[in-house]
Amino acid sequence: MKNSYNFKQVLEHPIVLYRLGKWVLPFGIQLARVLLFFSIFIFMLILNKPINAIIPHSAQAITFLGIPFLLSHYLLKFRKDGKKIHNFLYDFFQYFFTIYLPQKKYCNDQQVLYTNNTVSFEPVYMKKGANINEVENTNETDIQKPIINRKRRHMGILQDNARGYSTIR
Repeated sequence: MKNSYNFKQVLEHPIVLYRLGKWVLPFGIQLARVLLFFSIFIFMLILNKPINAIIPHSAQAITFLGIPFLLSHYLLKFRKDGKKIHNFLYDFFQYFFTIYLPQKKYCNDQQVLYTNNTVSFEPVYMKKGANINEVENTNETDIQKPIINRKRRHMGILQDNARGYSTIR
């Protein structure tokens, strides 16, 4: 009997850095946290002038290091739709640029084509009185008009004097 092993904990274990080039670190740092830290730090450097206008000069070092550190810690613990933040962002941007912006529509996992085209119907023209045997609208009166084959008058439904429907004779 084979035993199955659950690899979920092993595969979800984060990649940890213990050495950066020649430097050996006394503790491990998660690679995802380092990447998030630097991406937030670079974003804050891009918005340097508005941040400098709000925060005094003496607290800028704490701000530029503390905010990315705390945000990277929070974003790693944050899970959206049961996914880690980097997996969620990858899936979200893939959906956004391949499905949402091109306005594609899907039904049963297949793309529905030509949904943006408008449907136009051709008008239908009918001739009045084209055929002698033609039946008019039967909803105009409560008495049913007879449907008769001219050669065989005994076939079909005929009117009754009692305003009921007679059977085929």
